[in-house]
Amino acid sequence: MAKKKKGKQYREDSPIHKQEPPGNDESFEQLLAESESFQMVKSFEIGDEVEASVLGFDNEYVFLDLGTRLDGMLRKEELMRDGRLTVSEGETINVFITGRGQGAWKCSCKAGTVGADDQDPRKIAALITLEEAFQANKPVEGKVTEHIKGGFEVQIMGLKAFCPISQVDIAYSETPENHVGNTYIFYITQFEEEGNNLVVSRKEYLRHEAEKKAEKLWQQVEEGAVYEGRVKSLQDFGAFVDIGGIEGLLHISEISYERIGKPSDVLKVGQTLDVAVIDVDRQRRKLSLSAKALQDDPWGAAMKKIKPGSEFQGKVTRMKTYGAFIQLFPGVDGMVHISRLGTDRIHKHPKEVLKIGDIVTVRVLEINKENRKISLTMEKKDGDYSKDLAQLKKEQEASKKAKPGHMATLVDDAMKKKKT
Repeated sequence: MAKKKKGKQYREDSPIHKQEPPGNDESFEQLLAESESFQMVKSFEIGDEVEASVLGFDNEYVFLDLGTRLDGMLRKEELMRDGRLTVSEGETINVFITGRGQGAWKCSCKAGTVGADDQDPRKIAALITLEEAFQANKPVEGKVTEHIKGGFEVQIMGLKAFCPISQVDIAYSETPENHVGNTYIFYITQFEEEGNNLVVSRKEYLRHEAEKKAEKLWQQVEEGAVYEGRVKSLQDFGAFVDIGGIEGLLHISEISYERIGKPSDVLKVGQTLDVAVIDVDRQRRKLSLSAKALQDDPWGAAMKKIKPGSEFQGKVTRMKTYGAFIQLFPGVDGMVHISRLGTDRIHKHPKEVLKIGDIVTVRVLEINKENRKISLTMEKKDGDYSKDLAQLKKEQEASKKAKPGHMATLVDDAMKKKKT
């Protein structure tokens, strides 16, 4: 027989130590019903005198065979004389039933040692139920009645329990007063002093339920499915989005058709958005998501407007050593090669001519529909100098003098020759 020990009890499979707590097939009500049923069919009542056989002992207790499903526990000092134990294993003695706790009947050699509170059948039933829930790792229901130092007082079947503030929710509670008055489901993580000191955790119950929900979702999720997700964290390469129990990666390239500098430019933690599942790796527990897949593709609409030779006003969005990228429409960019910046000089980098955010006039040279690439130029059409000449004439108008050889006269002559 395994010997009983007084004091703190910690289940080896307690949810505070175990990664995967077992399921809760039996309800709290079932445990209570079973305990009350056992109370009705037991062969003796608290206060009864019972003949018992000594099974063994440890430093504190003598353990007794009472002829029932549960053994008895008798404090060793009651059978000590001059520092020596007066009974031996196998010997039969008479004891009185004083209560129940720690999975055994509490006994005494003296009648009348049980207190009125210990005889309360409701308290006895509650202790039996809670101890069985503790040992079997079953959840119990309790009401948060008070916010106290370090946590909360919780009432469970008329008994007081303590829930540390770190165990009342998954995240640390910044507003503990909001929990007072709420009824929650808990795991009992400590059962000590014969049930007079209970410690419970709602956090472990929530984690357990989240794990079950996540496992079910992993079995159901398929490519193409659409979920409402919540942004959990942001990284330079993308965002991690919770779709209802499991997290997937929303890569920066899948956030939008528009080019994005970093995810935090368009997303924030806690934001909700619709995402589509584009890849599922159940073995490695990896999920790839896309918000872009649910948006209208701007390329098709843009191709109805963009033709070779057409001119557009566009915004400089980024630059490389080989050229500048110009946004023609949201989600549709073209590239001006460094050799086509429309100047007479050779440049080492587009930033010598442009800066991010500039609005420039560009002309479409070529469209590669298959690769979705558009080649642009900032050069003027060959042989069209009318605008340049008109601007030069305007600049010289203020100082124009009607005499041969003056610059303004030369401009007039050049304009006339072009028209003829």
